[in-house]
Amino acid sequence: ESMCVNAGNGRLVFISILFLLLRVSQSFSTPNLNFGHKATSSAQQQGMQASPIQHDVWVVGSGTLGLKILSQLKSASKYADIVAETQSDSRKDEINSIGGIQHRLRAMRSEADVGSARNVIICLPPSCSTSYTDEIIDAARLWAGRSGGGNLIYTSSTGIYGEAANSIVTESYPIDSASPSAARLAAAEDVVLSQGGNAIRLAGLYTELRGPHSYWLNKSRDAAMANLPVPVLPGSAQSLVNMVHYEDAAGAVIALMKATDITSRILLAVDNEPVSREEICSSALASGLFPNSPMPQFASREPSTSKICDGSLTRRMLKWEPRYPSFRAYMRGLNRRTLEQDVEAVGK
Repeated sequence: ESMCVNAGNGRLVFISILFLLLRVSQSFSTPNLNFGHKATSSAQQQGMQASPIQHDVWVVGSGTLGLKILSQLKSASKYADIVAETQSDSRKDEINSIGGIQHRLRAMRSEADVGSARNVIICLPPSCSTSYTDEIIDAARLWAGRSGGGNLIYTSSTGIYGEAANSIVTESYPIDSASPSAARLAAAEDVVLSQGGNAIRLAGLYTELRGPHSYWLNKSRDAAMANLPVPVLPGSAQSLVNMVHYEDAAGAVIALMKATDITSRILLAVDNEPVSREEICSSALASGLFPNSPMPQFASREPSTSKICDGSLTRRMLKWEPRYPSFRAYMRGLNRRTLEQDVEAVGK
């Protein structure tokens, strides 16, 4: 298997023109989009004096995924100086609860921070800014470059592939060129890849109370509480969803951060088993976490034509395996732990 950082000459030309316009408007020089070039830091590309390395890791965007990454980094006890950057103070208490993490607001970032972080992990969703590519460019400037001994990582999404009927999707599978959201992700990936960093495409993220199961079951609960019929959700009950737990996604990101010999590559993090929409709901209901939610209905039961993501190459490269092999296995584990806790409570 091989991986491809350019999705065809058309994409490369489009991205090159986009960067040229951005750089001219900001008086920056145009970045080199030849992914085989010697990696340099953003500060070096812009002819600026980079700051001495002050931080081991800078996580840009400390939402749910960012917090999982921060928690795992802190548990490793290897990284003394970690920065968690957010757009607002809404996550401040959660960051502080981890302990030993320096919280920074996006508005506090200055030229003194350019090149100051050995590792930079960008977890910004496209919804964070109307000038998303600019945000990624600015975040990448924090990186000290390969000479600092670290990594630059952008967390992307398997949504970039679009729906490819019954296709096995690997790291090098073509992106959905007709999708505006895929184009935004691709432009962000290219910012990082062009500097020798890496992009890791994550499958559908979930926790016990966050993910598609939560959305669908809460809709059915709300309808039941209002004495309304169970809602009919669009699509087929048999359509497959590729997933990965937030904890496992964070583990894959950190494994990539440590793999400093991997440069300008696209990787793919997904668990072992895609799950149908119906199985997602039934597994979550069996866990006991949604006692007031009836089973949702779907518009059809047509056989799945969904894509199936295969991240086996990424696993081999990173020497990483998901802790939770599937959504169903994770929910079964929750149900077992709940029963064990109930038995323990009765015993007391």
